[in-house]
Amino acid sequence: MNRKDREDKFQVWLIHMDDAIDVFKRKLPEDVSGNLDYSPASLDILEGWLLSRYSSKEDIKRESESIIFDGSARYLGEAFRKTLGGRWIINFKDRADIFYGIPQLSDMSGQEVPFSPLTTVTACFSRRTGNYFSTILRNLRKKADAGM
Repeated sequence: MNRKDREDKFQVWLIHMDDAIDVFKRKLPEDVSGNLDYSPASLDILEGWLLSRYSSKEDIKRESESIIFDGSARYLGEAFRKTLGGRWIINFKDRADIFYGIPQLSDMSGQEVPFSPLTTVTACFSRRTGNYFSTILRNLRKKADAGM
């Protein structure tokens, strides 16, 4: 697939953001999905559920779990974007970039480098804190509020 085709595919991915998050939420237990309001507390609910369901990042990355993995990353990214601003981007120019070909958020207040929701979802399995997502969000919010 050439670069233009990959960029077009990313644009389709963006266009379907809300629908994909709705499909993702329907796959979750009601006590989880009913509390996903893009707040920091909702990130803890999602992370807690992910940690209870999957023992490792390899488990969530299985093809059979693609709706949950993609949906978790989309939801996490949208929670950050709604709180800190920014926009979704993808890099197909620099193959040496650690986030090459991975959707990420850029231009968020308080954040100088792009943020990758996909890699953050997988990182929560090695951290296993239950508040990894919300801690990152709160720290970035504090940094933005301090004008850093």
